[in-house]
Amino acid sequence: MVTPVLANGLLRLTVMAAREKTTNQRIDSSLAAQVLMIKDSKPHRRHGGERHPVTISVQVSVLEGDGYACFVGEARDLSKTGLCLVLTRQLDKGRAVSMEFAVPYNSQTLAMRGTVRYRSGFHHGIEFVSVTPDQKEALERTSKVLGLLS
Repeated sequence: MVTPVLANGLLRLTVMAAREKTTNQRIDSSLAAQVLMIKDSKPHRRHGGERHPVTISVQVSVLEGDGYACFVGEARDLSKTGLCLVLTRQLDKGRAVSMEFAVPYNSQTLAMRGTVRYRSGFHHGIEFVSVTPDQKEALERTSKVLGLLS
């Protein structure tokens, strides 16, 4: 189920599956994704796909020493091939990352692997790697829907 709300020039979409609604209408935050899209913004193309402005919470883990460091970041744009990820720490170009996030119009959380291809301060350009057919389909469907909304 998608609930659009237009306020202050922003289109806010709350995405959730019907089974995720509780009797008191609260949303389980681990299963819902909120997307903020700037009204009248044009998606842009760069490096293999149309990028769509979004705000999505992303769980990130990276290998450090003999274990994994886990933290939360925020995706600022999304395409079929990658995303712009804002983190509170800087990762070097070429660094492998594991990510989990919910995309709009998909009730499942995607667990993706990626590589840092670009970094400017705390903004990181992540390219998805080892994408499964199901992940590819979910990303293509999401990109198509976001393209229609912009």
